[in-house]
Amino acid sequence: RKQSRWQIWLRALGRSAPQGSSWLKAARIEGAVTVDQLRLRQWTFRRVRSRLGWDGETLALEGIRAELGAGSISGAMRAEFSGPEPRYHFEAAVAGLDLKTLAAASALPENFRGGAVEARLILAASGRTAGDLRASLEAGGVFEGRSITLADVARQDGATHSDRPVDIRLLKGNFTWSSSGLNLTGVRLTIGREVFQGRAWIGGRPRLLFELACEGKPMRLVAAAPDSSRAVAP
Repeated sequence: RKQSRWQIWLRALGRSAPQGSSWLKAARIEGAVTVDQLRLRQWTFRRVRSRLGWDGETLALEGIRAELGAGSISGAMRAEFSGPEPRYHFEAAVAGLDLKTLAAASALPENFRGGAVEARLILAASGRTAGDLRASLEAGGVFEGRSITLADVARQDGATHSDRPVDIRLLKGNFTWSSSGLNLTGVRLTIGREVFQGRAWIGGRPRLLFELACEGKPMRLVAAAPDSSRAVAP
């Protein structure tokens, strides 16, 4: 039977089980991490910097700084190894992240042709394998985007129907992520001088759907049918 990375890590450290005792459990380590380029699946982070601390069975990365596309990320991560399976918690702030870059990395639908976003997010997961982590992942936060252009979307505004690109001055709200995509709530979307409120879904079917209203006037933004479905990935 193929061993998980967690089991290989434990064996390398002289621990046959998470509850076992070893020199590592009594160790106290402090240091720093510097990585010029770090690739995690479709993501490429540059100039990664962080303080590192190990206190018995907790790994802490504090003061994380990294560049992603034209934007930057700062945050902290903790990994707890005291229980039957490791637990991970990550908090971060994102600034100046280009939405077109996210679309190119398949993190957003290709309808996003321009704009930048800032966000604060929290990720939590537990498990020993990649499958365990994906199944347990909880992600959410708040966001604010500006000068956003949406293409290949239908704007359904009462009796009016338009397929022209939609230029959004401001888009903000709350988000949660699941395997089916992004769920946006408390959405405030500004087009011209009109401010719409409502909710939205990104990454499902259709791959983009906004259901909003401005002073009682409903408005929907619906993505055109995709050539092939793409799930939104964190």
